[in-house]
Order: sequence, then C-alpha cells, then structure tokens
Amino acid sequence: MLNELHVANLGVIEDARLCFGPGMTVLTGETGTGKTLVVDALSLLLGGKAEAEMVRDGEDEALIEGRFDQPSETVLIREITQSGRSRAFLNGRMATNAALADAATKLVDIYGQHSHQALRSRSGERTILDIFTGVDLKPLSDVRNKIRDTKKKIDELGGSIQTLDEEAASLEDELSKIDRAQIESLDELDKLEIEEEVLQRSTEYKETASFCLQMLSGETSTYPSRSIADLLNEVLRALHGKTQLAQFESRIESVMEELADIGLELRSFAENIEDDPGRLAFVAERRRMLIELSRRYGGDLQSIMEYAQGARQRLEEIQATREMMNLLGRELEALEQEKEQIEKEIAARRQEGAYSFANKVEEHLKGLAMPKAHFVVEVGGNGPMDDISFLFTANPGTPPKQLSKVASGGELSRTMLAICLVVSSGPPTLIFDEVDAGVGGEAGISVGRALSRLARDHQVIVVTHLPQVAAFADHHISVRKEERSGKSISVVTTLAEEERVIELSRMLAGRASSKTGQQHAKELLELAALERSRW
Repeated sequence: MLNELHVANLGVIEDARLCFGPGMTVLTGETGTGKTLVVDALSLLLGGKAEAEMVRDGEDEALIEGRFDQPSETVLIREITQSGRSRAFLNGRMATNAALADAATKLVDIYGQHSHQALRSRSGERTILDIFTGVDLKPLSDVRNKIRDTKKKIDELGGSIQTLDEEAASLEDELSKIDRAQIESLDELDKLEIEEEVLQRSTEYKETASFCLQMLSGETSTYPSRSIADLLNEVLRALHGKTQLAQFESRIESVMEELADIGLELRSFAENIEDDPGRLAFVAERRRMLIELSRRYGGDLQSIMEYAQGARQRLEEIQATREMMNLLGRELEALEQEKEQIEKEIAARRQEGAYSFANKVEEHLKGLAMPKAHFVVEVGGNGPMDDISFLFTANPGTPPKQLSKVASGGELSRTMLAICLVVSSGPPTLIFDEVDAGVGGEAGISVGRALSRLARDHQVIVVTHLPQVAAFADHHISVRKEERSGKSISVVTTLAEEERVIELSRMLAGRASSKTGQQHAKELLELAALERSRW
C-alpha cells in the first residue's frame, strides 16, 4: 500500500506531501491544477521516461519519493535534473530505472490514457486470464527446467548416441588393425631389420662365416695350414718360464679361449643360416606393416601401444556414457510426455475459461457506461496456448480489435476496472486516471460504486472530475492552484467531511458556495455511504 508520496518541483507542484490510507482515495480539482501530475509522479516511480520539461521553472531538479508498506516497507525515489537526466534510488541505494520499475510494478499499477501495464502486453493479458481460470504455471515451469537441465547433461556427455556410436566404431576399427598386427615386443622392428638384412645377404654371410672359421682353424689352402691356435701355442711355449713376460702368457691364454668360443659360434651360424625367400618376404612385409602403423600412431611401436591403451580406456568411457545417455534419454522422454500433458491441461483451462471471463467483464462494462461494448478473449498458439489477446469494441457493428490499441484512455481504464472486479488480482495499489471520461449521471454512480467495491481488496486512488465518483471515496484530496511570488503552484489538501461537501458542490454546481450544490453533495455522500454499508 502507498503510504506517502512526496513531490517537489514537478511542473506546477512546488512541494506536496500526500498521505494515503486504505480503501478508496480520490483527487479532485479544476483542470490545470496539477492533480494529474500526481499520476505522472507515480509513473516516474514506475520507471517512466523523464524529460527536462517536467522540472519546475527556475529549479535545478524535481524530486519524487514514494513510501510503500506492503508486504514490507519499500522506498522509491526518482530525481530529474534540468538537463533531463535522472537518478533512481531503491531503499536508499542507487538503482537503475529498470530495477525501480521492477520493484514498483509489484506495488502499484496505473490505468489511464498512457499507463496500462497489465494490458500493455500479451503476457499481462495471459496472467489475468490465468488468475481467473486458476492456472498454475509452476508445474509447467518446473518440468521445462528439468527438460532443459536433462538436455544440458546429454550435451555435456557428447550430444547424441549416434555421435558416440560413430566414435566407438572408429576406435574399434583402429584397435582391430593394431590387434591384427600382434606386436611381440617394443624392439621387434629392430630385430626384423636385422633379420631382413641377414636373409637378403644369406649366401654372403654364410661364405664369410665359413672363411673366418677356416682362418681360425687353419683349414684354408690360401694360407699355411697351421691354425691360429697352433701359432698361439708356439707363443705360449716361448713365453713359458720367463718371469718378466708372465703377464703376456695369461693374456694370450684368454685370447685363445675367446677364439675357441668365436669358432664355435661361427660354425653354428654357418650351419644354421639358410637362403629362405619365403621368410624374407614375410619379414619384409611385416616390417612395412609395422612401420606404417608407427607412422599412423606417433612414430614408433611405443606410440602404437600407448594409443591402443588410450583407445580401450575411451571405449570403456563411451560404454558408460551410452548407458548414462540411455537413462537420460528415457528420463527426457518421460519429461516431454509430462510437459505435453500439463500443456494440454493448461490449454483446456484457458479455452474453457476465456468465454466465461469475457462475459463477466462485458457484464461489468454495461454498468460502467459502456452498454454496447463487446469484449472478447482470443486463445491461440501451440502447446499451452500462450497467445492470449483481449479484443474490444465500444460500438456495435465494429469488429473487436486489440484492446490496448483501440480503446480510449477512459475506455481502457473502465475496462481494467471491470477486469479487476472480475479478477481480484494485481498489486496492492491501483490508480485510475480518466476512468470517468465520457461518463455522467447514473453511469457515474455505477463507476463510483465499482471503484468502491474494488477498494475492499485494494488501495484504490482515483483522479476524477465526477462528483458521483468522488462521493464513494474513503479519503478525499483536493488539488487547487494558487499564485505566489508571481508563480503558479499547486496546493494539495486532505479534506475533512464538511470540506468534502464544499468540494463536491463545486464539482456539481460550479460554485463551492452554492446551497443547492451543497445539498446535492450531501445527498450524494449519503447515497454512497448507504451503498457501502450494504457491502
């Protein structure tokens, strides 16, 4: 609820402090006195556009402060300088206009020529219909959040089963090639290279081994038929017994032992080496295959084995991921089905409630001086049918169109009043400007009665020219213009009961002192009091 509004240097308002109570409050005054500036001030607190022309002539800045106490105390402040720049404060701290507007829209709503937030967008119209039909959007919001989170988890796991399957197939193909190679050891390439060289030169190697063996054993005809062993024995005999040469004797004995071993190995090599074209072809092909694999996976057999190990680990991860994605996929499918069911229920409620809601609003419009008005609620769109449009026409034979575009300020305010009477919703404070435009007589009483009924559930503030409306107020604020020091200023006064009679007389007869006007004013106040007592 709005408790207090302070306005300084805004237009003709020099300094005004208005205190508001619960129920219905009216602001009245002659045209041009500044009563509409009170609505403008509240519009600025809602984050409305600030302009330099709003600042009172000769002043540096305009100030608007509003104190609300529902559900907890909230203070909104807007400052506007002569340059047109503005600053906003929320509970004593600087804030953006957007933050100010966000806070204010939870506290107050204005319905008038230029301010009709609830009817400004389809989302606002959708909210009104949902309140009437009892639609609870939380289950839909919850399931949509779960679907979004589940899809995010699936994306984080790899995006799709197909992508993982393709990766797994590629890894399995690579591992199949590696496994078919049957690598025996990390130095197999070196061994094969040696074996291939031996096989390629087998005759040459065999002849060389045989020649060396003959030389060592003395079995060749090219050289004397004494073996190296015989010659070394001669040397040993020559050295025997000569103390100073004993060290050479032991060393020659070691050489003879080594030569004996070499002879045995040369003989074995010469006897075992064969010319094997088949083996040579096999070794050459295996070397080629292993070299090709090495180049593919990093350059050597170690790289191949490391790749294979990593590929097997990745396949295990993919398998675990597949299982998780299958689980998440089943969860997502169930959530999608749940969402579809919730959307069907919401769509059904909206469709079923739209006709009843429109009829109720139209019925109230008849009592608000719009007997020929036609109000329609269109429901469309896929899923929960979010496309809600309020259509309106005040004239028979004219097709209804978007309410916010075709209704005048007064028509829009009265339509919102009718909606509020059908749906007890909205923020705690509702402000109506020009709600009585084009209304008079009994219709004015109907408007006043409707506003007073609405004030049972909301704080209602009304700017009005109609005494029939003003008579229904719980609180009455008068705005008049005075001249001080050659400048016009607005003076704001909360009226006592006897002062209300005088103000209503002015509104009725054009003269506050009119006895007939005052008598008529008292009758209006009595009528309004009697009507309120019946509620």
